[in-house]
Amino acid sequence: MTKTACVVIAYYPDCKRLRLNIESFIDNIEQLFIVFNSPISLEDANILSSGYPNIELIYNNENLGIATALNQTARKAVDLGYEWLLTMDQDSFFESDQFFDAFSKSSKNNVAIFCPNPELSKVKKDEDSDLAEETLCVITSGNLVNLKIWETLGGFEEKLFIDEVDNDYCLKAVLNGFKILRFKNIPLIHELGQNKEVSFLFKKYTIIIHPPVRSYYIFRNNLYIFSKYKNKFPGFVRSRKTMLLKNFVKILLFSTERVQNFHFIIKGIRDYFRNVYGPYNGKILKPVRS
Repeated sequence: MTKTACVVIAYYPDCKRLRLNIESFIDNIEQLFIVFNSPISLEDANILSSGYPNIELIYNNENLGIATALNQTARKAVDLGYEWLLTMDQDSFFESDQFFDAFSKSSKNNVAIFCPNPELSKVKKDEDSDLAEETLCVITSGNLVNLKIWETLGGFEEKLFIDEVDNDYCLKAVLNGFKILRFKNIPLIHELGQNKEVSFLFKKYTIIIHPPVRSYYIFRNNLYIFSKYKNKFPGFVRSRKTMLLKNFVKILLFSTERVQNFHFIIKGIRDYFRNVYGPYNGKILKPVRS
């Protein structure tokens, strides 16, 4: 039987909601680590851990970044004899056990990551849930990470802190001859940032709005990806350049904090050329809940 642990990286979470999300997968893993990259009250900690003997809470009490938290937990899982690590965001959950059933029946030879399809909004009941396809890059949440390959690759790139940590790891894995398999008919329900409905050219669109400081990481770290992989994955780099341009246009047209965003974009570009990485000014401010 494959030994599987899980990590949820929590940053000022809604603990009652997080508890519900955890219940969608906890019966399919042997150990759950919840890493707090922010302070947490005793009451909230009890909400998450009560009733589950296989939950361990890890208190960083400050934002050490996604990559550091992933490496921190992966090392702990390896030391405890686990072979796979499920990586979940605090706002993600599964609709059913299909992902774990498909994983249990799949050949795991040379596979760095198994993942669901976050682009689906619900289970495709009449489709083959075991159908897997090779893909180049996936988001961090919902991944079953092969820990032996994680060791081989040297883990996640901690200097990126957040943003592009997932893409860098995936590209590194593929570059080293490993596969990333996605179960195309199995969804992951995942919330990315804060959605906002906007109108442009007489049409309505739903876009994702991030806090301005994220622009720092998005622009700095994408420039890093462009430089590192432009010769190895030129098609992917072109697609990311298009994404970055669209991101800039969305900020220009729709952001109510465009001045702050532009400040962080300039800082991110400047720090890339200065080879400055890690967290912005050593910390990230607590987000304001709507």
